[in-house]
Amino acid sequence: MAKVEKAKKSKVKTYDEDSIEALRFPENVRKKSGMYLGEKGPEMVRRSLKELTDNAIDEALAGRNNYVETVINHKRNEYIVADAGAGVPVGIHKVEKVPTIELVFAALHAGGKFTDSAYKTSSGTHGLGAACTNATSEYFEVWTKREGVWHNIVWQEGLKTQKLKQVKAPPKELMARLQRKAKDYGTIILFRPDQKVVSIDATFPKPLPKNAATALLDVKGYVNWTRMIALLNINLEMVTTFEDKGKTVRFHNKKGLSAVVEHVLKANELDGKGKPFLLQTDTMDIAVQWSNYEELDHLKSYVNCGLTRDGGKHLDGFRNALGRAINKHKSKSDKFTTVDCMYGLVGVMNYKMSGAEFSSQTKDRLTSNVTKDVEEVLVKEFEKFFDANKTLVKTIIKQANAIGKGRESLAKAMKAIAGAKKGGRNAAAPDCLIASETKNPAERELFIVEGDSAAGQSKIARFPMYQEIFKLTGKPANATCLPLPKVLEMKALQNLIVALGINPNSMDLSKEDMMKMTFSAKDLRIGSIYVLADADVDGKHITCLALALIWRVCPDLIRTGKVFIVDAPLYNIFHNNKRYFGATHEDVAKQLPKGAPVNMISRAKGWGEISADMLRFVAFDPKTRRVLKVMPPKNSDGEEYFRSLMGEQASVRRELLGL
Repeated sequence: MAKVEKAKKSKVKTYDEDSIEALRFPENVRKKSGMYLGEKGPEMVRRSLKELTDNAIDEALAGRNNYVETVINHKRNEYIVADAGAGVPVGIHKVEKVPTIELVFAALHAGGKFTDSAYKTSSGTHGLGAACTNATSEYFEVWTKREGVWHNIVWQEGLKTQKLKQVKAPPKELMARLQRKAKDYGTIILFRPDQKVVSIDATFPKPLPKNAATALLDVKGYVNWTRMIALLNINLEMVTTFEDKGKTVRFHNKKGLSAVVEHVLKANELDGKGKPFLLQTDTMDIAVQWSNYEELDHLKSYVNCGLTRDGGKHLDGFRNALGRAINKHKSKSDKFTTVDCMYGLVGVMNYKMSGAEFSSQTKDRLTSNVTKDVEEVLVKEFEKFFDANKTLVKTIIKQANAIGKGRESLAKAMKAIAGAKKGGRNAAAPDCLIASETKNPAERELFIVEGDSAAGQSKIARFPMYQEIFKLTGKPANATCLPLPKVLEMKALQNLIVALGINPNSMDLSKEDMMKMTFSAKDLRIGSIYVLADADVDGKHITCLALALIWRVCPDLIRTGKVFIVDAPLYNIFHNNKRYFGATHEDVAKQLPKGAPVNMISRAKGWGEISADMLRFVAFDPKTRRVLKVMPPKNSDGEEYFRSLMGEQASVRRELLGL
């Protein structure tokens, strides 16, 4: 008789007084670092460094500083931030009875930016940044000068290891790493991010190996940010030294706001239209110009010199004011929206205020209700500007009308395909689609292939029950180089919309927010997409164009992990019932056993030219194919980099290739 085992009783976790933890500084930050400093890896290091740099910039906004210096040493995992400000208060705090500097760097929600008594405007608002950087650092040391006297204090992993003390000056070894003499500084901070906290991989040994890049600063992004800060703050010098490379970069705008638009136009290889709109007041700095750019994403918004990636109420006020001013020059026959007028607008808006409120600690969107304030100031300035530049107004309206017509054409195209069904065999499928038999959308795999030959062979090689073939004829237009209305007029795109089962009504054409006009991936008639372009260089180009098209009109497909690239090799051979393959002839030859016919290694000129059995093996059979999952950009910087590589800016590709 078989033994009957008694079921083990599962241990039920208790919930009582001992279950409650009260985390205190620094453990509260170290255990939940993402809540305070964003995503781990390069982004967290950037945020940590930026929090300290922001403090130095706030000193400049308060009129007490004109110099910010940063030293970056990746090999030593070390960063230095120094300024020429008034220093950090070191006296005993009246309420907390500890040196005030300890509250600044080792207490949450402590700082001088909750009111405008010390800082009329500031990037920091919550009293978290500097303390969070300290808590997530394995070593954090501060030297600060108050009334001509230097003071020094040290923390390790957020815990004080050296009390505040007076010193004659910062050590000579430290000053040798900086550009100026000790008398020229107000505060110097040296810190080393704790890899156990900030890195995606918390197992890095010391010293850090080369593969620790996930926890090192994105140098290019930081340099671009310091350049823009210097451009926005006239006479504020921003200096960054990269000790690993022995290189120092300096940015110092002595020219004024016009330098901002000049830089943006030059960096993106654009031509300006008319004169720039420049405005500098106590509450805002604006430097924008219309150009030959055909998109909306080169107008950047800031609050107190901090980039608001997702805009906010200040940008709403800008848009409203622009619309009101432009409408005074609008005729009855003109048909355009305010957003249509913003195509090609490049430059920067920096709004300055006290007590700014944001949607999150990362300050990506301003939520303070300033829309009306911004609008009332700007509408008068825009009206004066357009009255003095009537030729430019005509140019803007002419372009806006063209975009408006594109929207009408798009609406007609969407109406024409809106009747397409989302079912299986009976769907109103375009001629370029070879449908599958299944009625379960989640099972369907849609393969995007090149031309008639590849489509014909793929039809034989596929599993017809659940795999479908979508044929591209010729190279699709580069979706990153065309305005959205023109992209959506493309016949290939309209066919793809039907093949995917995208609901055309999910795009609201009546809204002005065209910059976010993309389709929803909800309730598709397919479960996944596979790009099967030829294995040669031209095929890789087709793959990039297909991905750009998908990302441009339905990024949710990529965000939800539904897009793959078939990693099909260019060279292969079938020998003794075993397949060998590789990117080059040599790769395959090295894999073959002795005596194998190297001369039989073949190069796949196109998927229409190999046998259906081989094509099934490399692309369609889930057991043998190799695929690459397309991952979305981690942030807006990643998306912008992808677009810049795919776009018309040859300089970006030259830089990537080292030319």
